[in-house]
Amino acid sequence: MKKILPVLLLLVFMLVSCSLIQGPEELDGTVIQTPEEPALSVENDTERAQAVYVNERGERFDIVSPEEPDGIAVSCVEAASLVPVDSGSGEAPVKALVIGRRNDGRPGAWEILGDDSIHAVQMGAAGRRCSELPDSDELDWVLHSFFGWVYYAETIVEDGQGGWIILGSAENESGWGHGRWQIEPGTELVVYWRLAQSPNGRFYLVSRARVVGELKEEYAHAHGHQHDGVSDHPSRNQLRRLLRYLFGPFELFFLNRFEAYLVSYSEAAYDPDTDAVRVKGSDQNGDPVLAYIDAEGLITLEPDEGPGGGGETALVLETYPPLEGLDETDTTLELYSEDMTLLAADENSGVGLSARIALSPEPGAGIYYIKVFSSTKNFGSYALRAFLLEEGADSPAYVYPDIQDDSVNEPDSDAQGDPIADKVTPLPLGGVVSRALDWSGTDVDWVRLELP
Repeated sequence: MKKILPVLLLLVFMLVSCSLIQGPEELDGTVIQTPEEPALSVENDTERAQAVYVNERGERFDIVSPEEPDGIAVSCVEAASLVPVDSGSGEAPVKALVIGRRNDGRPGAWEILGDDSIHAVQMGAAGRRCSELPDSDELDWVLHSFFGWVYYAETIVEDGQGGWIILGSAENESGWGHGRWQIEPGTELVVYWRLAQSPNGRFYLVSRARVVGELKEEYAHAHGHQHDGVSDHPSRNQLRRLLRYLFGPFELFFLNRFEAYLVSYSEAAYDPDTDAVRVKGSDQNGDPVLAYIDAEGLITLEPDEGPGGGGETALVLETYPPLEGLDETDTTLELYSEDMTLLAADENSGVGLSARIALSPEPGAGIYYIKVFSSTKNFGSYALRAFLLEEGADSPAYVYPDIQDDSVNEPDSDAQGDPIADKVTPLPLGGVVSRALDWSGTDVDWVRLELP
């Protein structure tokens, strides 16, 4: 018995030790993570001019869908984006949406169902299945492809209501004109389409392409474009619209019916604070704006003032008379970086003969030198100030120095004409200095400005 007991204990120890081993991946103390399933993706086969959907298992499917009512197969030749979708537990849940260009050159949208079958989206809540994203009917159909517009579907974002906003562009390379009515060549617009979700988890198109812009009030009410909708104009209004198109008041440029509209965009996302899709871009004047598209399709634009809330800020340098009522001295300003790189120059952009530089956006922190002289060999006293000015704000009132620096011909530059650091006049940001140019007409003043 004494001989058997040690053997039994040894067997128990070996069994316990074996049970602690979890697998070969932990034998050396390194845990090997199980690789995640590949994400859904889309590829563009340029040789075949065919977009290809790749599922979680790496299986590949050409993006082709039969179109109602005749069943003709339409393919996606170039996909722009694929987004995974969680459409719930409907009878045929959609797991992805794809947007891109069809084989007829038109923009399109497709659903990928849970079984990896590919279908066109539906036109309206009870319409036919067709992948084509239709042209805008705004501005009395002048934005239709018949007038040279080419549409592109580019980006797709959630709208916060269970649906999606497809952003894209409309371009008119050659322009179009009929009498005084015209579309300028090279005109570009930002447009969008909206997809909504049915109770069964499928998606349908809510709106034709719409310009991301604000119609002027008289046109917004007359045209009925207050909201999204595929059939925005009932048939009884078609004759009225035709008569307005033929005999209505002329607009030299059709897009003048908009207060403002986007011509480009850089980003878009649902904004929970406003319960709208926010699009960051530029308007027809090149100004940065934010466009908001709400759940009903109401579009509003506002200036994009950036994260600081104050718009773009400029560094302003300007000369003016040091005493109120005194005639100004004809001055020229040149602004240099610390390594004496010329950044800006001006002679007469200020009031009268005064000089003014507005450098926008403002340069970064550092040392800057300002050269003041008279290109017309004028002489006399002047005041010089430096301040930051937010876009759209008014310049501060003049501050007239109590004491004038009457030193003239004091050397503040070396033989090469560059400033001597300890001889130049310091100018604090937001402050003002007063100097004088002598009668020789060759006097040069140097001023040192430090930006924090």
